[in-house]
Amino acid sequence: MRTLIIFLSICVFGSISQAQMTDSEIVQTLISIRHTNIRESLNELGLTYVQKKQVERGENEMKYIFFIKGTEGNSKPWDIYTKKVSDNSIRITRIVIKYYYDNPGDIIELDRFLVPEEKVINGYIILFEKSEGKKQAHIDIKANEVLDIYNNLFKKTEYKKVTYTAEMHLFIRLLMSYNQQQTVEYNLNIYEKGRFTCSGLPENYLSLILYSNDTIKLINDNAQKNCAYSPVSNFSISEEDYNLLKESPILKIVFRQQNFKNEFSDLMSRSIIELIAELETPTVQ
Repeated sequence: MRTLIIFLSICVFGSISQAQMTDSEIVQTLISIRHTNIRESLNELGLTYVQKKQVERGENEMKYIFFIKGTEGNSKPWDIYTKKVSDNSIRITRIVIKYYYDNPGDIIELDRFLVPEEKVINGYIILFEKSEGKKQAHIDIKANEVLDIYNNLFKKTEYKKVTYTAEMHLFIRLLMSYNQQQTVEYNLNIYEKGRFTCSGLPENYLSLILYSNDTIKLINDNAQKNCAYSPVSNFSISEEDYNLLKESPILKIVFRQQNFKNEFSDLMSRSIIELIAELETPTVQ
């Protein structure tokens, strides 16, 4: 009997978790981070789905068709387009969700999806388009890299995992840009994989404790407010702090998003030094 109760509790919790994820939240979560496998990412979100098709669309590009269970017990097609960006990483470039008028659950979810204006999420300009036809409607979401627009005025590293532990997944990348005064600005993007929380909140902060006994505390999360799984925070780095990071490995990281605060001490200590070297490597034209 005890085993049955535990099993039923897990099933009920899974249903509640999925019901809490709106189409908009799923979209923002999938676009926010890089993925190793689309199906694994859908599983991590607790979604129920059936994969219908997988089509190559050119070198390093794929189109997947999933039927994903919605919040109203309905199931509708999602076309997910991906592009390979490294040997073990892909990013989602486009999502098309189709809603059918003869399914009441689809209509409810369509009306709940409030299409925002163009917005930037984690280094990508996200464009939303909502179109209603005679038999169905669709929402088309496209992700364009900011790098493609600002070209030489903007440079960023790949994301790098900075922890050794299998339980804690902390990823960091560095960005360099030029402001209107033509001076260099440095930023750090950071996220903890698998946690539902919010970026862009005033209470968020990042502390970097170095082997040199210096502590760098970065406050003012500049990211747009985004509540999702693994949202990316953005912190500005002063030139002084940037130079400290170039010289000393990291001993410990304290990272807070919303009400969650974690300390990471089992670190790849030279990871930020390696990211700085990557950022400062001249681009081959």
